[in-house]
Amino acid sequence: MSAWSWIPYITYNMLIDALKPCRVISEPANHPSRLRWVSSFHWKQGLIKERDVVLVCKRETLAQLSQRHPQALIVVIDDEDSNEPIKDAYPNPIIVVQEDPTSRGLLQRLQNYFLSIQEWQMAMTMQPITSEGIARMLNVSGFLLEGSLLLYDQNLNVLSRGWLNTSSPLYEEYASREREVLNNVTVFRHQSLELRGGKTKAYVEARTLSIESGVSRYLCAIFEDEPTQGQLDFLNMIVTRLSDRLGVRTGKFEPSKYSTYALFDNLIQGRYIGAGQLEDYSDNTHLPLDAEYRLMCIKQHSGSTPLDTSELMEKLRAINGGMNLVVVYEEDAYALLYSKGMDSRLSNVVVEEQLSGFLDPNTSHISLSQVFEDILNLRLAYQQIQLVEHYRSRIDFEARFVVSSGAEPHLCYSFEEALRFAIVNADEMDQELRDFSFSHTILEKILEDDIAHGSNDAQILACYIYHERKATVVAEKLNIHRNTVLYRIEKIKNRFGLDLDEGWTRMRIMLDMAIYYGRFKHNPEVLQKLVGCDFSEFIATR
Repeated sequence: MSAWSWIPYITYNMLIDALKPCRVISEPANHPSRLRWVSSFHWKQGLIKERDVVLVCKRETLAQLSQRHPQALIVVIDDEDSNEPIKDAYPNPIIVVQEDPTSRGLLQRLQNYFLSIQEWQMAMTMQPITSEGIARMLNVSGFLLEGSLLLYDQNLNVLSRGWLNTSSPLYEEYASREREVLNNVTVFRHQSLELRGGKTKAYVEARTLSIESGVSRYLCAIFEDEPTQGQLDFLNMIVTRLSDRLGVRTGKFEPSKYSTYALFDNLIQGRYIGAGQLEDYSDNTHLPLDAEYRLMCIKQHSGSTPLDTSELMEKLRAINGGMNLVVVYEEDAYALLYSKGMDSRLSNVVVEEQLSGFLDPNTSHISLSQVFEDILNLRLAYQQIQLVEHYRSRIDFEARFVVSSGAEPHLCYSFEEALRFAIVNADEMDQELRDFSFSHTILEKILEDDIAHGSNDAQILACYIYHERKATVVAEKLNIHRNTVLYRIEKIKNRFGLDLDEGWTRMRIMLDMAIYYGRFKHNPEVLQKLVGCDFSEFIATR
């Protein structure tokens, strides 16, 4: 087993739980979904990506630490209640905690927490698959979870218990109402119950390990208090690890029926999939349904030596921190990348950086859809991939035309590059694809933040692109300092992984701006929040 597999990770919500009892003053709007280790750069030996690392510091060392590690998440111990000077001054996602007696020894506490997760991970791996071994797995898991665990078989008979005091009021309450609980959560599809009306309250979380003939497994977690999101994240980690050890798959139906290929095929072909079926697909493939996605296709150049599909798929599974689904569909390799709360993770720069290590642009290329929400839109993302393929030769021709024979081989072709060609040909995109292609844009997110925080980043970006990236001119036009312009633009670039040196990136932003300008007339509330008046009033002042 590689050293990497032994380095534990926790979710952001688990980190917030681990910070207790410290008082959290502020949290970042955008943060990594998973984090590994704490302040151990000397130990990690290059295995941990900086954006996954947690650092802890006092306010006085924040500037130096941020400069050295601009991608790491930083926990700042601060004796000031106001974090305004911190919030916009650094590129890192930053959590600010109050400096008081509860924050003493915080770094050591966090390191101990990560070590406990590592010990749990090793215990789950090393225990034998016997009744005693499973009971030990549940005990060590329940201790960290701070909740009792009960494992049931296909007939809802208890197979094993963990961290359960049978004489406690909590267990007595659950035992007296066990059948009621099991009847309520018999499908065990991420359902929550709050048991009321007894001597004490109990909160029950139900999960499915597998539903297959003869090997069905179900897990119940019982809590005295309503579980936090961090506890629920850890419960899902327990389910995944326990499923792996027991040799079963999560989900309600047979994995062969609810596989990654079946999900791709049904969505791309436009077949109806209900909400319940989507949950079953999610359980079987571990694909979150509340994320952002980007579809990617790897194609071999004609005449090149065919790629080793099994080797390629194995390498693809490792990209994006393992947050992807890979499948061979119609003889091409596809990867559906996903991210939760990290805008730059799915950017062209990040994707190409990961793929350039094992794909040769002289023999293969990658087509990318735009970033989108709602997995049901996979069909439209697939159509975008086809458009990219259709216009790939024109993208190459443009590069050859402006750079002559010195043009470097192109590895990644994005939908944004192909869009300017497709939009000229009205028949290439139907209205549904057109609407989809101009939804979920970078501009929408920036405008939402501007409205929520009273900022003007969208205006700064528009002015910066319009005036050909001349920060001095932007500063004069908007009456702000030039350094402020550069800082805000750099923050936008880092957040979304933008390369504004690329002409098509600037062109896409200007196109999105033009569409929004046209919508302001029909959306006066947005214009009112941005400029303080409606469209007719705005025009009347010109």
